[in-house]
Amino acid sequence: EISMVDEMFQFLRPCARLDVKARALDIVLGLTGSEDGRAVLRGNREALRLLFDLTRDESSATTIARDAYSALLNCAASDDLAEDILSLDVLSELVSLVAAATAVEHDSQRSPLALTGAHVDKACMLLSNLTRSEAGSKELVRVLTTSGGDGTVSLDKLVDVFDKNASQSSSVHYLATVFSNVTQLSSARKLFLDHSKRIVPRLLPSVSFEASLVRRGGIVGLIRNLCFEIGEHQWLLGEEVDLLPALLLPLAGPEQFSEEETERLPLDLQYLPDDKRRESDPDIRKMLIETIMQLCSTKEGRLQIKEMGAYLVARELHRWEEDKTVSATCENLIHMLISDEPAPGMENLHKIELPKEFLSQISNSQQS
Repeated sequence: EISMVDEMFQFLRPCARLDVKARALDIVLGLTGSEDGRAVLRGNREALRLLFDLTRDESSATTIARDAYSALLNCAASDDLAEDILSLDVLSELVSLVAAATAVEHDSQRSPLALTGAHVDKACMLLSNLTRSEAGSKELVRVLTTSGGDGTVSLDKLVDVFDKNASQSSSVHYLATVFSNVTQLSSARKLFLDHSKRIVPRLLPSVSFEASLVRRGGIVGLIRNLCFEIGEHQWLLGEEVDLLPALLLPLAGPEQFSEEETERLPLDLQYLPDDKRRESDPDIRKMLIETIMQLCSTKEGRLQIKEMGAYLVARELHRWEEDKTVSATCENLIHMLISDEPAPGMENLHKIELPKEFLSQISNSQQS
């Protein structure tokens, strides 16, 4: 069976006739659509390399490249095959292609590696799949910190492509998932939190981007990850970023408040229209609440969030919320916002050491 597969992949080489190549690729695409089919390709780096090379094929308009991307996406959904693809050192090329996509669209002399919109979409999706693993995320950080000299140039270009293509038909929404994946690493969070680059303020509008669930979810996941950097909380909550209104707005509904309550709210949340709708996805609502809770982990953050009327939004959200998991998370936030401040020395919730007997009780309850 393996020898038959190897023989079939010979027809995917650049010298193969177009009709033969297209037929062979169609078979391979079908093969990658099942677990048994993908198992045949595990460890076959040469076959995967041929597939990746076909993503740059200009034959027959875009069908060859499109199907090659689709096959690679199917493969990258499997952890071990994603690892095989990563071993080909393709991340750097993918990042370069996506980063150059916008400029190429306006270039009359199109590059041989130029991607159409559909291919940019698939390239971003492939990056998303490959960065789900720690190894893939580390490799992307390596690419971002070795490209362009100071390491942030490539990230800037990716953010520019993402920022300038915020439309319903945009082909780069999956970059949001890439950003969320990679910022699970502290080293990546530091790149995104470079104050001089102003990356976070540029990405914030996507938190309320109604046209794409993928875009919203990825950026909210990114921001939640960034909030694990406790030392950056005051910058994130400060005037330069002004993060809290962006987190609260998707959680707010059309409810009207008293004049006194309204004055406590950020300007963006005052006098919302009667047709104001909350974030429709429960997972995103939960992430938004969890992000606010992260920002409440220090005394300074809690006090600022309390002063800005976050409790009012959380209270109305809890009354409206039907998802039990989100409702429970919202209750936890409300408890943090209405409780008295902890005793001196315990204000930073990240630094509290729980008693050993309490940890033992938790461990026993999880095992029972």
